[in-house]
Amino acid sequence: MNEASWLSRWVKRVMLVMAGGVGVLVLLWIAWAWYAQHMLDVEIAKVRARGEPLKWEDLRLGPLPDEQNAVVLLKRAGKEASAANPNGEDVPASSAYSCPEQLPYPAKWHQMMRNAYPAHAKVYPLVRQAQVVGQGVWEQHVSYPTQDMAWMRELANILGDTALYHHFQGNDQEAVATLQDLYFLADAVDQQPSFTSKLVGIGIRMLAMHRTMVMTTELRLESKDNPAGAKREAVLALMRRLGDEEATRRQLIEGLSDDRVWELEMLNAPENRAYVVRPAHLLDAAAGMRNIQRGIEGIEHPSLPYEMPWRPGKPSAPGWSGNKLVLQYLTPITHGWDVAKACTQLWVMHSAEHRCTLIALAVALYRCDHGGYPSSLAELVPMYLDAVPKDPTALDGGEIRYWLAAGGKRPMLCLAGDDAVVQTKDESTIPTHVMYGRQYTTGVACDDQFRDLSAWVDPNPPPVGSEPEPTTLPAGGQN
Repeated sequence: MNEASWLSRWVKRVMLVMAGGVGVLVLLWIAWAWYAQHMLDVEIAKVRARGEPLKWEDLRLGPLPDEQNAVVLLKRAGKEASAANPNGEDVPASSAYSCPEQLPYPAKWHQMMRNAYPAHAKVYPLVRQAQVVGQGVWEQHVSYPTQDMAWMRELANILGDTALYHHFQGNDQEAVATLQDLYFLADAVDQQPSFTSKLVGIGIRMLAMHRTMVMTTELRLESKDNPAGAKREAVLALMRRLGDEEATRRQLIEGLSDDRVWELEMLNAPENRAYVVRPAHLLDAAAGMRNIQRGIEGIEHPSLPYEMPWRPGKPSAPGWSGNKLVLQYLTPITHGWDVAKACTQLWVMHSAEHRCTLIALAVALYRCDHGGYPSSLAELVPMYLDAVPKDPTALDGGEIRYWLAAGGKRPMLCLAGDDAVVQTKDESTIPTHVMYGRQYTTGVACDDQFRDLSAWVDPNPPPVGSEPEPTTLPAGGQN
């Protein structure tokens, strides 16, 4: 056998082996592609059976003329808000200044607002007009509002601090109206078709509820002697808004459903059309859809207690924590963590804040009518509340607890917190510092949540840097 014949046979053998290997790879790829498409088709069939959207066209709303579109007015207000502080006329919440919860607020806060309020004079009528218009449509495609978050945050901070400013000036009528503007902004942001938008909307709503709770501590109603007091009907309108938790639940579920549509549409993006790795993108989309469905189930049927692989950091008060909120709850979805638990925590936290703020308004009305605080929340039923709200953080499903601490001078609410069990048995475990919104209690023995319902004065307030505390209220201030 000559050398050329021997080499030829080996070349043929190698070619046959290579051809066989390629054939095996092709068969494996065909099986992989079939399996990936099958898994995605299974998830799509489940969505279709539930009658939920699968395409961008299912999410699009009809166009509105600019004069009938509240979003156009809000964007104009956002531009005015972003452009109104070239000389540092920031509201406190948008600045580096960190104001303590202790009432009355320091003189520096009031001075900053005296500068900021006239600087944003063009903002307020635009937002009020947007609320009158009511309906609004965002861009006609699925988009994440990252490019809009700057002006949304600025506008939310302006409205939140302005509501407090009116309250401190003794004009609770305008303070409550400005709170309504802030809640409307949150509702408008919710209309964007994405889960991130819903998180931003919740961040704004959490800010609004914090400001509402601060104001309720010394809310004044309209009367013959106080014509600038809040109108009772306006306060009741706020309570009706806060009592409709299901609207927020539906918005969150719709947001996750919107992201599922985005997941499917992304399959057609140029970078995901590569034929060889197409099955990987199909499997990734199927996994994303399953993850989103788990998130929906976590909101529809929250399971307590929950343990998360992360804990949110403490937001600076009284600033807006919307940015952190977006990252805290978007991260589990994008990184494949336990989305059901993340969405359960999101819903439970938001529901608890809704109910506490609703109670705070009811207690404020009771105080205005009776000159004191109720001895129990049961006294608010049925005049101010239909029923005492349940504690959404409690494993036993009991009602939100109510304390008349400090000899009856400090009315408080108590919730179970992250471990779903109320540990507070007496006043010894209640912190002395003021608490008007959610506290992050990682690493402490008792993680119960508390909410003050009065202008409680901490006997040992935290230091406020080198700035001396005023012995009297700033000019025009009222707490």
